[in-house]
Order: sequence, then structure tokens, then C-alpha cells
Amino acid sequence: MHKINFLFLIFFNFSYLIAQDTITLMQYNLLRYDMSASACSPYIEKTNNIKTILKYCRPDILGVNEMYPSNVAAEYIKTNALNVDGVTYYQRTNYTNLAGSDLVNMLYFNSQKFGILSATPTIVQTIYRDINIYRLYYKSANLATTHDTTYLNVIVAHLKASQGYETDRATMTNDLMNFLINTYSVNNFTFQGDFNLYTSSEPGYQNLIAHTNIPWRFYDPINKPGNWNNSSTFASIHTQSTRSASDGCFVGGGLDDRFDFILISGDIKNDTKKIAYIPNSYKAVGQDGNHFNSAVNSGTNNSVPSDVLNALYAVSDHLPVLLKLKITANSADIQDNSISDIAYAGFPNPVKNELYLTVIAENKADFNIQIVSMLGKVLYSENLENNSQENYFTIPFHYAKGIYFLQLTDSKNRKIVKKIVKE
Repeated sequence: MHKINFLFLIFFNFSYLIAQDTITLMQYNLLRYDMSASACSPYIEKTNNIKTILKYCRPDILGVNEMYPSNVAAEYIKTNALNVDGVTYYQRTNYTNLAGSDLVNMLYFNSQKFGILSATPTIVQTIYRDINIYRLYYKSANLATTHDTTYLNVIVAHLKASQGYETDRATMTNDLMNFLINTYSVNNFTFQGDFNLYTSSEPGYQNLIAHTNIPWRFYDPINKPGNWNNSSTFASIHTQSTRSASDGCFVGGGLDDRFDFILISGDIKNDTKKIAYIPNSYKAVGQDGNHFNSAVNSGTNNSVPSDVLNALYAVSDHLPVLLKLKITANSADIQDNSISDIAYAGFPNPVKNELYLTVIAENKADFNIQIVSMLGKVLYSENLENNSQENYFTIPFHYAKGIYFLQLTDSKNRKIVKKIVKE
């Protein structure tokens, strides 16, 4: 074996505690948010109303549809609707627009709870608009100690609007599912946005919830299939329109469509990877179930404070949707360093075509090693026999230049994660 030029030993004896956090995930169609004179609403007034809504909802992650493709507009919301009144922790991503649309997506997140692997999201280019995939990681209290974290992949989309375009919506979701299956490993995913669906039987929806690749199916947290359009049966989950009358920007007709969604992956539904949906937390903000075919602020609506209700009416013809997720993290206490079950030895970094790994263990325990891409896809996995206290392994590393992660797991499911730089 080649000489190891760099050896970095970290000794661990883990005593696990369970730590939990609750996060709020929100999705909102802002109805052509623009700072130009031709915008649907004066942007200062509109932003102040958005601030009122967001201060009430306090999202940790906010996905946005219908923003004008402008960094100035994206930054204005962050500065004037989120990071206000002493709050400074919201960050945003970059927008993408390979499709050349006049409207784009955006994601804002609480940087005290989450980091993001890349400010520019992964793009699924479709016939109308980009679908964006944002890969976030949870900043657990012991992240600096364990180098282990939980990932949440947030997908934001704005599907083609109007009846008669069912085939186009199906094409867009089919493109997404094919991309996910070919690019990622099954994990914690949400898929959210303005889907413009009229019924759960639409092929564009069935591509998501009834996909033939069962591990990749998405799930409706409230499990409300049916013909949503103009049906009083679904009055409590309709998200459009907030207004009775249209005016050239706002669609009228009152609340009679379920267009806005947050779907969850099987891993979140079943709590298999440390993130779980909190039952009964899904809601359309401002929806009291009593405004079918009516404006959201018509008559009595006590589901939110009156200032929030009026802001919902003013900002958009869509209601935002939100849900809560529980994140469970293993909190590890480092105890006596002289008594260690596992010692992870580093490797020459950057790496070229081979990874030279040393594992030193007090006990002869076996390990599993994985090489994981920035997208969370497992590129390499092997069970290693630990036959002595000091072991040397050579692992092929014929991957493209970039950042990767090495994850070492022992028989007690204790993990160490280290960053690898491939040059």
C-alpha cells in the first residue's frame, strides 16, 4: 500500500441521547412577485403583507412560486419580509431559469437550523418551467462533533396551469420522477408547489403517488383524493382563489380549487431516516372550510388573525400551505478518550484515483463504508472486515472532480462522516 501522508485520529466512545426538533415547511404562490411598475400589486405594500403572513407562520423553510426572475426581487423579500424585527437568520438560494420562463421558484431557509449544500439548486428542465431540487442538511447541536447529519431534499415546482393541459402536467412530473430515480438514492424528499391539478386521477398526480417504482412514490399527508375542482366536499383544503372577482391579475371565483401541495416521500411518511411528518399539522393558511366559492375574508373567518387574513387576500389568489416535520437526531457525548470503541483514521486529502483509509479499533468489529455524492447518492458501499486493531484499506475512487462524503458505520450503527475532495 502507498504511504499514508496524513493521519488524523479521532477517538469516540458514544453515549447516545435523543434530541428532537420541530420545523415548519411552507409553500406559497406569490402571484407574480415583481418590483416593476407593471406588477400586480405595488411591491412595497405587497412585501409588507407577505411579512405579516410570514411573521404569523414562522416557516423554517419557505418555497415560493411565481417570482419574477430577479435577484433583486428575491433579496428584497429576504430583507424586508423575513429578516425583520431582529431576525437575521434567513438565507436564500439562487434562482434558475433554463426554461426561459417569466416566473421562477425560490427557497428561503432558517440558517440556524439548516445549511444547504449548494445555493444553486439542481434543475430538472421541463417544457414550461424549471423544477428545482434543494438539498438541505440539519444543523444538529452536535454536528461539529459527530460530523453526522440528516438531509432533507425539497423539490419546488410550478406545473402548467389550466384545464386542457393535463398531458403537459403529466410530462413535467414524469420528467421529475425519471430524474430522481436515475440521480438520487431514496431519502427524505418533499415535493411542493402550485401543481394546478383539478383531480387526483390526473396522470400528472398519479405519476407521483402511484409510480411503479414504489420506494419513490410520494404521499399526500392528508390523504384526500378525489375531484377537488368546485366540490364542496373538499372545501376545507381548497387553496384558490382568495377572491370572488377577478381583476386581470387575481383569479376570481372564490375558494374552489386545490392547486397548492406539499407531498412527502415514504421515508418521511414512515419516519425511517430521522424526519417524520407530524400528524394533523398540514393546513392551508386561512382556510376555515366555510368559504367555498367565497373570498377568504368574506364574512367571518377566525382561522387566522384579521390582519393575516386581509394580507392573504391582498398578496395572492392562492393560499399558502404548510406542515410540520419532526427531526430526530442522535446527540453523542464524547466520554473518556482513552477508552475507545472506534478510531477513524483519515486519508490523504485531496484524493486522486484511490482512497487510502486506515481504521484503528480497540475491538475487532466490522464496518460498512459508503462513498456518497453531494446529491446524496450512494456511489460505493462495502462491508469491511476488521481483523485487527489497525487496518488499511484501498478503495477505488474514479469519480469526477468535486466534493464527496465518506461514511463509516460500525456494528452498533455509530457513524462518522468526513468530507472528501477529489482533484
